[in-house]
Amino acid sequence: MMNTYVNRFSFALNDRKDEVTIVFAQDAPQFASNGAIEKVDYEPVANLVMSQHIASELAKKLLEALNGDDTALIETPVQ
Repeated sequence: MMNTYVNRFSFALNDRKDEVTIVFAQDAPQFASNGAIEKVDYEPVANLVMSQHIASELAKKLLEALNGDDTALIETPVQ
């Protein structure tokens, strides 16, 4: 699997709020021949659909890791 850089995301819940869709994307600048940015393209790079449970666990694990909780870095699958 290849790593892809993203600098944007959006998400949506279904009507029952039991599934979440997350779109990861890039704002990618397009350059003119003189090096100036002509425009910025929005390019979706991944579209994930997951249960509310998995989305909650993802958010929880990300917050733990970002807040310095070393146990969050263990690559234990969440089911």
